[in-house]
Amino acid sequence: MRRKLVQGCCRCVFSPGFRCCFESVHSSYFIRQRFQQEARNWLAVSEHTNIVPLVGWTLTPSPSFISPWYKRGNLHRHLSKLSETQRGHMLLGIAKGLEYLHSHSPPVVHGDLKPENVLLSDSGEPLLADFGLSTILGEEELYTPSHRIGGSTPWMSPECIQGEPRSFQSDVYSFGSLAFTVMTGEFPHAGLTNNQITLKVCDASNPKDPIEDWSKYPRLQGLIKDLLKECWSRSPSARPTMSAVVGRLTNLLESRESESHALVRSQR
Repeated sequence: MRRKLVQGCCRCVFSPGFRCCFESVHSSYFIRQRFQQEARNWLAVSEHTNIVPLVGWTLTPSPSFISPWYKRGNLHRHLSKLSETQRGHMLLGIAKGLEYLHSHSPPVVHGDLKPENVLLSDSGEPLLADFGLSTILGEEELYTPSHRIGGSTPWMSPECIQGEPRSFQSDVYSFGSLAFTVMTGEFPHAGLTNNQITLKVCDASNPKDPIEDWSKYPRLQGLIKDLLKECWSRSPSARPTMSAVVGRLTNLLESRESESHALVRSQR
C-alpha cells in the first residue's frame, strides 16, 4: 500500500514499503520526449556517491521517475543546523557530484543547482537531485530555446538569465551562489524580486555580484571568499573548473582540520 506524502503542481511523491519516491510529470508529447532525455541524463550518472540514484521509471499512467526516499529531505531544511565543519564538507560533497557530471562521458550540465535540489542521505551526505534542466553536451536538444526558460534566478548565472544555454561555466556560477547560501544561511540577492536580480546582474554599464559588502560575512574571508569571487566571474571562461574547485576545497578543509588538531594539542 503506497501512502501519498506530497503532491505539487507537477509531482507526486509516495513512500511504499521499500521507501522509494515516484516523481510524476504531466503528460504530453513534448513532456514525454523531454522525460526520456532527462531519464538518460540521470541514469548515466546515478552511480556516484553524491548523486541521487535513479531506481527506474515508468511511462504509464504518466511519466514517472523512481528514486530512493530520503527522510532528511533537502539541504534547505538543514542550513541553520550545520556546524562550520559540516558546511565545509557539504560543499565538498556537492562539488564532487558536480565534478562527476562535468567529467562524465558524455558530460552532463546540471542546470538548476540550488538548496532544494540537494537532498541529504541518511548519513548526511549531500546528493544532487532534479535533472529536469540537465543537458548532455553534444546531444541534439529535444526542445527549442523557448523551452529552456526555467531555473531559479537567485542562483543563475548572468548569461543564463539573459537566455544563453546552460554550460559547465554556468553550473560553476550557480555553485558559487549555493556555496554562499551553505556558508551563510542566506539566499543570494536576498530581498530582491527576480526582475530586480536580473537588472542588478545584467546591467551592462554597472553589473554587480550577488554580494557587494563582504564585511557583513566574516565566514567568507580568505580562501573561500577568493573562490566565490572566481565562481562569480563576469567572464564564464575565467571561472574555475569544478575539478579545480574540488581541489581547493579539499586543501582548505585539510588545512582547517590541521589547525584544529594543532590547537587541541596545544591545550593539553
